[in-house]
Amino acid sequence: MRRWIAVFAVLALAVLVAAYIALFPLAPQGGALAPLLSRLDDTAANLVVRSGRELAVLTPLALGIILALLLAASAHRAGLAAARGARKRMPGGRKGNRPDPDAVWRPEPEPVEAEMDHVPGLERRAAGDAEAGTGTGAPVAAARTPAAPPLMPDLDDEPALPPIPGAIVLARKPRERTTSEQAWFDETSWLGGLPRLGTAAWPADERGPLPFAAQLDLAAIAAACPDSPLPRSGSLAFFLGSGAVIEVPGAPELFTEPPPGLPPAFDEGGHPLPAHAGPLSRAFFPFWPVEPLSMDLPGDTAPRSEGFTATQPAEHLWWHGAVHLADCLHMAHHSAAHAVATERERGTLAAARLARLEQDPTTSIEDLDEAGEALAACERQLPAILAEQASLAQVVTAMDGFVADRDPWTALNAEEIAVLGELLAHVQRDCPTLVRFYVPETLGELTTLSLRAMMTGDARAFAQVPAAELARINDQHRLAIGHQHQLFGIAAPRPRHAPPPDGDVLLLQLGCDDMMEWNWAHKGLFQFRLSARDMAERRWDRVTLTFLPE
Repeated sequence: MRRWIAVFAVLALAVLVAAYIALFPLAPQGGALAPLLSRLDDTAANLVVRSGRELAVLTPLALGIILALLLAASAHRAGLAAARGARKRMPGGRKGNRPDPDAVWRPEPEPVEAEMDHVPGLERRAAGDAEAGTGTGAPVAAARTPAAPPLMPDLDDEPALPPIPGAIVLARKPRERTTSEQAWFDETSWLGGLPRLGTAAWPADERGPLPFAAQLDLAAIAAACPDSPLPRSGSLAFFLGSGAVIEVPGAPELFTEPPPGLPPAFDEGGHPLPAHAGPLSRAFFPFWPVEPLSMDLPGDTAPRSEGFTATQPAEHLWWHGAVHLADCLHMAHHSAAHAVATERERGTLAAARLARLEQDPTTSIEDLDEAGEALAACERQLPAILAEQASLAQVVTAMDGFVADRDPWTALNAEEIAVLGELLAHVQRDCPTLVRFYVPETLGELTTLSLRAMMTGDARAFAQVPAAELARINDQHRLAIGHQHQLFGIAAPRPRHAPPPDGDVLLLQLGCDDMMEWNWAHKGLFQFRLSARDMAERRWDRVTLTFLPE
């Protein structure tokens, strides 16, 4: 009970601090509280000058919420421990071996730094084990009804489940010049792109349709892993967000049309699953066929610790990269208005704070000097930001003309590459504040970006990949970075506070993969998990999806 009181106290204190920052100054002209409130006003003004009013208000709220969540988790764990202790003391009670599923983390553009982010996840359950089937049409084992069932049956009386096989890894297939475009997109197991769901509905949650991640041919998995506990025909489609797994019978020929409201899959050259669509947003992850392999991988597919980068960026640059740079400059220019407004507000608050301190006879010389320096910094920064905004506007106009009507898969000549290099150096020198979070640092990044897009593009785009780069990608970059795309076996460890329950099976793990644009936050990985019993009964509605930071 005391822990929950602490949770509410922390939240209340955070709200009070944020409200004071939002409403200051509150110090009266006289009275016993005037000196105290005046110092609080000065502190609030200093915070606003340094970080802006909006950030200064949100910071204590965010810290309060994080601390409250940690306290709440502690209280919840304490309650669970007490409940488990009580069950252990009950005569004939069963040992608890299935804690609540881990919550699911849904990435945002700027995730909060924490050991693990929690968002309410998949908690859908079927109507009962005795029903004739699941939502996918797969049969469910009938519930056992012993003649005289005990109040709490012992798990040892239940039939033994088959052992879970060793791990298999999903390696992206090499793409060869001799592979036709039709054959490439006719593969039966793949990552990204669109699913083939047949008559099944695209899964959704309260936020809308879920992002598609992978579809795997169950016959191919059974061939690579004879001990696989999965069905031997059809396929499984995996979706991110709050997580869902759909069993698809047969082999539908057509890709499923994306539903209205499907969120963007990734920002090109940026992060996956962005909160809002922008000029760089793409609707689907790149399509790439995969094949299951045993853990004893051949040397040509051994894991690599680093992602793919172009080997000769100065010699190969395509208009696709130039158009990408133009989109980046547009995003930087769009954000410039907010940067200017923020600097103006800081200057206004800094001037008001200095004036108030000058009228207060108790103000120290040090406080006056600090407030004066803060105001001077704001007065210097605003003209600099305005100058960057004007310069960037000219560059955006020039860049739009430079890339207009260009074929994205045509290479730039040496003179055009030099122009692009000069332009990139210009914005980094004259507009550093506005472009630092939006514009690539080198032309090599644009070359790498284009090569990744070519490898998963249509036949014309793929034809432009240089032979040396194609050979290197097919030889060295078929696997994820670090933790692999994996089924079964021993996976990356879960957090200490969330041990896997007995019989928990790793159905699928998706690691970071730059070729797939899967640059997961914290270099983490997604894991789809299911109990061995639910897997045997094909209860895909009971799958839980967890995100684990590295």
